[in-house]
Amino acid sequence: MKKLIEAIKYQRITEWNEEEIVLANGMVLSLEETDSDCCASASGEWIDVKLAAVITDVQIEIDSYQEEAYGTEESKATVTIFNNRNEVCAIGKAEADSGNDGYYYSVCSLVVRLNNEELFEEKVVDC
Repeated sequence: MKKLIEAIKYQRITEWNEEEIVLANGMVLSLEETDSDCCASASGEWIDVKLAAVITDVQIEIDSYQEEAYGTEESKATVTIFNNRNEVCAIGKAEADSGNDGYYYSVCSLVVRLNNEELFEEKVVDC
């Protein structure tokens, strides 16, 4: 995680939508399923992103873990990006589930790309 933070630190957010955040240097941040099997799935989205914010830190916090119907488990996490005044400038919500009866697994990761080439992949939540 340390290398990922160093790579995006002091970069300015120039564009965003639910799927990705674009930085001034061309790097793209996304929350996406990076591993899974069978019926399990993982996903993420960005909310409350402030344009022109300069990134100074990134934190990942597990929000919840719960068992659902038929033994399926679900985990949720929040990715928080801070700006130079230590204010929140972006929030990412990630979740992963274990599929039918809890037999399977999935992973949602924070992925950083430049020119469509993956530079970093940091697990946010798994189940």
